[in-house]
Parts: sequence; C-alpha cells; structure tokens
Amino acid sequence: MNSTIGDSAANSYVSVAYADTFFASSVANSAWPTDTPKKEAALIESTRVLDSQFDWLGFIATSTQALRWPRTDAYDMDDREYASNIIPKILMDAVCNYAYFLLQNGGLNQTQSPVKEVKIGSIDLKFQEDESVIGVPSYIIKSLQSLGPYQGAMQGSAYSVEAMRS
Repeated sequence: MNSTIGDSAANSYVSVAYADTFFASSVANSAWPTDTPKKEAALIESTRVLDSQFDWLGFIATSTQALRWPRTDAYDMDDREYASNIIPKILMDAVCNYAYFLLQNGGLNQTQSPVKEVKIGSIDLKFQEDESVIGVPSYIIKSLQSLGPYQGAMQGSAYSVEAMRS
C-alpha cells in the first residue's frame, strides 16, 4: 500500500496508521479490524471508488500523480484554497468511513436496481430478493460535497427498470 501524497504509485489517500488513529477516537473503534492486509485492502478500495465516483473540483497538481488528489484551484467550504501538496482532512476521514462501511457490508456489491417488476395498471411494484444497491452512503457523499459533485450510485436507490409488456 502506498499513501504518499502525489506519488506516481500511490493507491490510497490514507495510511493504516492514520486510519488506526481515526478509529481509536471513534465509536466504531472495536469494529475496525486488527488484520493489516484487510485494512489496507479496504482503504485502497475506498480510495479507488471515491476517486472514480466524484468529479473533484480543480485540477490535479502534477501529471505524474497516480491519484486525483492533491489538486490545485480547489477550495474548502469557507473559500480557502487547499494547498497543492495535501489531501483534505474531510477526504481522508471519508476514505476511513467508507473503508469501514465496505468491511461491514462485505465489500462493494452494486446491482443496477432492486426493482424486479413494475406493473402500471393497479400499480404492482416488485423488488429483487436479497439484492441491494450499496454504492456510497449518503452521509459520505454529503461530507464530500464541497470537494466536487458525486457521479455514482447511492445506497438504496433504483436507477433503471426494464419495462415488460404482459
């Protein structure tokens, strides 16, 4: 795992040490795993998903960096520009929270829609059994809204339904 800011081989915005410190002061601290490879995998996946699902404001700081942060011309909620050599704390905390979410929910498990069938006459809506849209939880999306708009699936949302004539 590589969490070096701006590195060409970086694959996480957060180190295991940062996440351990974050969860040490969290209500969920006892549920954060002790297995380092599991923590690393969750932090890498969390970073990858958040990086691919948000349209971050500003521009990447260097053309050689592997991840989409650090950035230039990106501002916080109080209109202060982020330094082009840092990862915003709100992003680091969101990576930790999403890594925890992924661990608690068995990883990333997205389906297109929990809706199985829609019947218009007398309205008959049927849902898939044992399927859900996990996506990124809304509390994480809201925490990152100042860094850029979210472009992906949201937990508990249906996106498309195949209409069939009966």
